[in-house]
Amino acid sequence: MLARSDDHGASFTRVADISRLGKFINLSAETVACDDFEDLPTCNGQGQFLWGSGEYRRSSVSLAFQPLALIEDPSSLRYFTGMDGDAPRWSTEEADAIPLFDENCVGELSVAYSTHLKKWLMTYNCLSNRGILLRTADQPWGPWSGTVKLFDPDLDDGYCHIMHVSYAERRCDTVFDPGRENESGGE
Repeated sequence: MLARSDDHGASFTRVADISRLGKFINLSAETVACDDFEDLPTCNGQGQFLWGSGEYRRSSVSLAFQPLALIEDPSSLRYFTGMDGDAPRWSTEEADAIPLFDENCVGELSVAYSTHLKKWLMTYNCLSNRGILLRTADQPWGPWSGTVKLFDPDLDDGYCHIMHVSYAERRCDTVFDPGRENESGGE
């Protein structure tokens, strides 16, 4: 959902639901200049790309776009539905949104544009391929590269150092909240 605060974060008011079908539960948003992209839905000034995953660690990533001036109007959202040659296609229906790649394990995600690399960078965690994964693309809609593992908790001294391992598995750290010694941490 989208919420607004008029008192510097002391309280929030619900503005609108972003996802009604569950494809955009975990979000990463990036504000862009509309003039930097030729094939966007109607947009003047600035717009916002929204990359979203659905069911936690059981879905892939989809893309939506909306003009920033209309951020409080969910009917202004347009969902990426694929390519028509070199041009992206957009729909007003969340049901039409397609995955940007096939990896149905995404949890938290983050997307940003690197001006140095001139690439979009997406990082996320994944249940079946534990760690922090990276994909790159020239355009927000892709095509997205294969994965590179940036952080492997087994190989990069994550577990037992900065991430807790359940005491049911082994006792190698004290990195846990009180009463949660039998819950492993997640990257």
